[in-house]
Amino acid sequence: MREFLFELLNENREKLIYMMGELTPRQFVDTYLRLIPFIISQRHLQTFDIKELDTEQVNELIKDIVENNETETSS
Repeated sequence: MREFLFELLNENREKLIYMMGELTPRQFVDTYLRLIPFIISQRHLQTFDIKELDTEQVNELIKDIVENNETETSS
């Protein structure tokens, strides 16, 4: 579904740009925010098989998780 919507928006890009330009700033932001989840995958829905990663990639992933966890707990 995400791919279909992306293609639909992409094929109607000029019309979308025109129509978005006709909106009030508040309507523009509201519409923009509603479209984003259909195009960009939400992080909590992203999955991958750790077996496909090499040791360096796994270590980098662990480092990022630890750093993010430290940042969140210190806030």
